[in-house]
Amino acid sequence: MDMLLDYCAIQIDGEKAAGKDAVINIRFTDTGDKVSLILANGVLNHRMDRHEKDADLTLEVGKMDFVKLFFGQTDSEALRESGKLRMSGDSVALDELCGCFEPSDPNFRIVLP
Repeated sequence: MDMLLDYCAIQIDGEKAAGKDAVINIRFTDTGDKVSLILANGVLNHRMDRHEKDADLTLEVGKMDFVKLFFGQTDSEALRESGKLRMSGDSVALDELCGCFEPSDPNFRIVLP
């Protein structure tokens, strides 16, 4: 789970995330894991096995559905309608987080000539 959340963090565009703050608690329904995602100072951090008291939003979702949601392969409304996502709090926090996603180029040049 740590590696998945680290991967999500490196997909955040720091310039898009600048000035945005969001705290999202997630309980993964398929694994029982809980995590807090904290978007602040242009960076996404996570804390495993805990929830923040002052979270903007709490999600209950399966791990793969979270991945699809984060990377834009589905939206929260579709997941909610299918019963795969429960949300409590301010859903704007999720929009803020997903709006900072910038897919990396898998063909970037590691070594320049």
